[in-house]
Amino acid sequence: MRLIPARRKPQAGFSLVEMLIAISVMGLLLAIAIPRVRDTMNSREVKSARAALATTYARARIYALQQRRPAKVHFSGSSVWVTTPNSAGIDSTVGAILNLGNIHGVNLVASEPTVTFLPTGLLQSALGEVLVVRVSRASKADSVVISGYGRLR
Repeated sequence: MRLIPARRKPQAGFSLVEMLIAISVMGLLLAIAIPRVRDTMNSREVKSARAALATTYARARIYALQQRRPAKVHFSGSSVWVTTPNSAGIDSTVGAILNLGNIHGVNLVASEPTVTFLPTGLLQSALGEVLVVRVSRASKADSVVISGYGRLR
């Protein structure tokens, strides 16, 4: 009697070589994608910080108009906040102090450390002067420009 060898079932799955090739291709694709993702994240954080800065500015201007009191926007490092004098003449903070460096990882450079909005909504500095606040992170940067008339550009 002759023995017939049993047929081997085909192996399911991947060989080691196939897995190494797949991992190498994925690594190459990630190496190409990571710088683009990083640039996109930096751009998004700069835009978000610029929007937060514009919101803080708008809060100060609206507060000055509504309360008929001057309101100051302060820039220090990467922080921005609004103050206004209370009835005793002491500046008190309106809203929160935003540390845009911690929140968005950006740096702020303002042409003036403090800008004051009069109850009319105008800047206290001479008309025609502008305040420029540069927001930057890595290679991405944007600016907020406030005209002497209190307009945001």
